[in-house]
Amino acid sequence: LHSFPTRRSSDLDSFLKLLGYDEHSEILEKSITSFIQSDEASESAVTMLMGKGEWSGELVALKKDGTTLDIYLSAEIGMDAAGAPDFIMVSFVDIDAGAVALFNLEGNLTYANHVFLSLLEYNDNSEVLGKSIADFWEIKYIVDDSVKESILDTLLNKKTWKGEIAAVKEDGSNLDTYLSASMATDAGGSSAFISASFVDVTESKKTKEVANRLDAALSASCDIKQLIKIGRAHV
Repeated sequence: LHSFPTRRSSDLDSFLKLLGYDEHSEILEKSITSFIQSDEASESAVTMLMGKGEWSGELVALKKDGTTLDIYLSAEIGMDAAGAPDFIMVSFVDIDAGAVALFNLEGNLTYANHVFLSLLEYNDNSEVLGKSIADFWEIKYIVDDSVKESILDTLLNKKTWKGEIAAVKEDGSNLDTYLSASMATDAGGSSAFISASFVDVTESKKTKEVANRLDAALSASCDIKQLIKIGRAHV
């Protein structure tokens, strides 16, 4: 493989970690098919990639230890200065990791896995395709539009944003989530699409709130006991 998935070593490191490899030397020069489970879907994907120059969709990746991983693969053929095919640029998105959605540079949803649909209580992809990324979080919850703009600006400038937001479910109700979003790049290093992963943190927040209340109650109890001791000392 040439420049996989991009020319940045940090991207190679992410790929190594995803599929369980240790060194760059283990994957360089390997065929793209070495990382994909061979079946009718993968054969069709490779055929379409070679014919149209690009392809994206769900496939099953092969890890170093032989186990598999459901992924969203986006691939395109890069050209040299003369316009001849030179290399294949490939991006793997782990869709086993939780609720995953992909958005184009305009912020419109282009893909969502079944976990994302289930988390926000949608029935089908057709209900979310084309929706703005802002439709999936509650602006009031994150204080004001400046925060929303900060998230998008950070994605555009620093390529990643992580933090807690309130996701908006299909019925309009909110769900406390942890959002991890990153900007994927194309073969030339330019921004290509936004990958976003949502994790439900409702229960963990409840646990934290209970713990905080217990801490507050314990602290108050200690203060009362201290006051009693001080009062007795002055009797």
